[in-house]
Amino acid sequence: MIDAQSRHVKSFDAISTTRSSISIVLSSLDPVQIPQVAELARDNIGPDIASREVFERVLRHNQECCWVVYRRAEDDLFSHRLTGFTAFLLLNELGHAAVERDQFVGKNPDLSMLCRRREPPSALYWWASVAQRSTAMTLPGVVEALQHPRYRDLDIFTRPGTPHGARIIGNLGFSPVLNGRTGTIGDLMVYRRGRH
Repeated sequence: MIDAQSRHVKSFDAISTTRSSISIVLSSLDPVQIPQVAELARDNIGPDIASREVFERVLRHNQECCWVVYRRAEDDLFSHRLTGFTAFLLLNELGHAAVERDQFVGKNPDLSMLCRRREPPSALYWWASVAQRSTAMTLPGVVEALQHPRYRDLDIFTRPGTPHGARIIGNLGFSPVLNGRTGTIGDLMVYRRGRH
């Protein structure tokens, strides 16, 4: 389980990228999957997240760092079903400055703070993630993708929306951006990757 592994790792980038299971496949988001991803988020994270319309607007703007998770059917080696996703927003310099001041609104991001396709990012914002009991098998693929030269030096910001998410984030070396915060649900957290 990722919880047990991350208690020892204490660093997002130190997670082993060796895939532990062929039953999970990570794939780039296809725009036709955006409504399904929005529904998965609402069903698994809760109603206090971006609306379906916001999900569609943001992911159509730039879905470069959004991956869907497929799980192999137990009775058919060639059949997979979409069971989760993880979405990172690529912040430009304006978005990076806003998130550092805790003024970035994740529930309704201003598109002027997000990179357009192929624009170099200044930071990443872990916007939403649903793994449905497969975090341990999904996270290594995400870490591997974010170690690409385009992303590997970028700080990663997030605001956990569930107790499980807050636990995972805390165990991966993220810390509160603002002094006096503890890293619970709703606190802005950051994983510094040593570029500053």
